[in-house]
Amino acid sequence: MGISAKEASTLTGRSKQAIIKSINMGKISAVKDVDGSWQIEPVELFRHYAPLSTGDGNAHQEVDERVQPVDGPSVDALQVEVKLLREMLAATHDTIVDLRHRLDDMTSLVTPQPPRSWWARLLGSV
Repeated sequence: MGISAKEASTLTGRSKQAIIKSINMGKISAVKDVDGSWQIEPVELFRHYAPLSTGDGNAHQEVDERVQPVDGPSVDALQVEVKLLREMLAATHDTIVDLRHRLDDMTSLVTPQPPRSWWARLLGSV
């Protein structure tokens, strides 16, 4: 269940008009209720605005979306994982190419050759 624009303004320290402006600009997703009031999911609100804190003085700053979550993997770990996955993908591609060449070679051995004429069989030529 969402919260109203007035409640959002109270939670973030922003004005109600600033919250509605963010909704209209598409920064915050929200839906209108049956009575025409905005309903905002707290996750959407706090994705863009930091909640009011208990006196650290930074309550009115916007949330920087580039900040890594504390409990998530680090950027360095993700870069190493991407590098390893790309190496695995390249090795898999090389294996597929090798197997296709082998299959083509085997197919040429199994493919029936056209019969030789009786003259070629008599003379023993290929």
